[in-house]
Amino acid sequence: MRAGIYRDGGTGFALLEDASGNQYQLCFDKFLHRLCWGGLHTDEEAVVFVKRGSSLAHEIIATLKKAEPHLLEVMSSFLDDTEFWAT
Repeated sequence: MRAGIYRDGGTGFALLEDASGNQYQLCFDKFLHRLCWGGLHTDEEAVVFVKRGSSLAHEIIATLKKAEPHLLEVMSSFLDDTEFWAT
């Protein structure tokens, strides 16, 4: 797993890898308070916003809670949006 925050100060990212070697890219937009899927920055064409309360949002958050609780803690404080992460 690799994670960080870009110099723009508004975008965090995470690159996750499962036991089979599949990689998953997430990013977090601080200004829009949005979780994004499919890239490491919101400027990437493949990135899509994850709808709040959607099954994908629930799956991502549940996976992060189980596999990377520290990352979830960092990203929730970075976004300062506890309501989103409580889904």
